[in-house]
Amino acid sequence: PGFAGISKNYILSDRFLQGDGGIERLVWLPAQVKDELKSRLIPLLKERGHADLFDKIADETNATTIEELTVFLEKVNHPALAMKPLV
Repeated sequence: PGFAGISKNYILSDRFLQGDGGIERLVWLPAQVKDELKSRLIPLLKERGHADLFDKIADETNATTIEELTVFLEKVNHPALAMKPLV
C-alpha cells in the first residue's frame, strides 16, 4: 500500500509501474481523475487484456480508508491482491 503522485499520461503509458505489475497494480483513483481518464483507460485496458479492470478500480465513493479499500478490492477480486506486496 502507498501513494504515488503521478501524471495522468503516465497512468496511460506502457511504463506505468512497469517493474511492479503495471496497470494491474492500480487500485484507487480520485473519482474526478477516473472519470477524466475513462474514455482512454477503458480501451487501453481492453487492449492489454484487462477489460474488466476499470470497474475494479476504487475511488472515494467506494473507499475512503485502507480498510474500506481492502474490502472493495476483495469484493471485486482485484488482480493486485494476488501480486507480491511492494513492501
